[in-house]
Formats: sequence, C-alpha cells, structure tokens
Amino acid sequence: MIPADFPLLRGLPTDDEQTSPGGQWGRHGPTREWDADRFPLDLVTCDNAGLPDGLPDVADTLYAAWYDVASAHDRQLMVFASADEARTWAESVSSAFSCERETEGDVTVFYEPYSERSKSADLVQAWVTRHELQGRPGPAGVVHVVVKERAVLLSKFYAGEGSQVDREESARMQDRQFNRIAAVVNAM
Repeated sequence: MIPADFPLLRGLPTDDEQTSPGGQWGRHGPTREWDADRFPLDLVTCDNAGLPDGLPDVADTLYAAWYDVASAHDRQLMVFASADEARTWAESVSSAFSCERETEGDVTVFYEPYSERSKSADLVQAWVTRHELQGRPGPAGVVHVVVKERAVLLSKFYAGEGSQVDREESARMQDRQFNRIAAVVNAM
C-alpha cells in the first residue's frame, strides 16, 4: 500500500505559481480518489488507441496534479503485485507510442522517444508528443514512465495552446520534466 502522505506533489509548481486562481487550478492530491471526468488521465498515443487490453491489475494507486490555464502536470503512482507486472505495464506504454508521427489535416504529431538513466529506478522511459500546425511548432507534452521494483510512476506534462515547441525545445522540455519528478522517483 502506498502511504497516503507519499510526496507525489514534489517538484510541481505551488498554488502561488498559477496564473489563473480558481477552483480547478493549482495543486490537487495526493489522493486515491480521482475525478477522471474533470481531470482525465488518458494518454494520447498513436492512433489514439490508448493502452492495450489485458494489462496487469494495479494493486494500489495514488494521484496528484497541478493545473493552470497554460499547462497541466498529472502524476499517477501505481503498485503492482510483482516487479514483472510493473515492467509489463510500463512496456505496454512503450508499444502505444511506437509510431514516429501521425498527420491529420494541417496537424502533424511527432512521438519522440527519449531515454533517461536513473540510479534509483529500474526503468525510465520518456516521450515528447510535439504538434506542428501547418508546419509551424505548436503545443507539446511529455510522458515519463518510471519503474522501481513493483511501483510505476506515470507522469504527464502538457504545455497548452499558444506554446511553440520545436524539436530542440522538446529535448529541453523533457529534461526539465524529468528533473521535476526526480525527487518522487528517489522516494519510490
């Protein structure tokens, strides 16, 4: 069981850093109960397929997030029955991001994989989903999946509308987001 006071909010902005004060903005959690209708945790994957069916069951989950009108940080810490099940779940995310790009109309989405090394984790995977609108840089997001023994951290960041993220900036964005979750990974 994950302790209720696990530091899942570490590295996220504080409520004072939000640009739009109000009910849904700022920090949320950590909590075991999550309003998925209000704050969806779905992954935007190749063909919008999501994760495959038949994945191992999660034994325990803790959620935390920080939202602002311009960006979103979602975190989900899961514990599985075994380290093998945790790795299986994490590898399914990798297969869901296996395409390099998708184009629909004027929008091209690039799925750029990154690898990170961590002395305190068994496996770290990362992807930047970068949008181009009519060939110009647009919004982007970063997904990290970190496995440590039976635990899996799923961390998502989205730089919303108005952001312009090119390939060079996406690498810096991935590094910044990995640094934001480092304290959580160390505590896993």
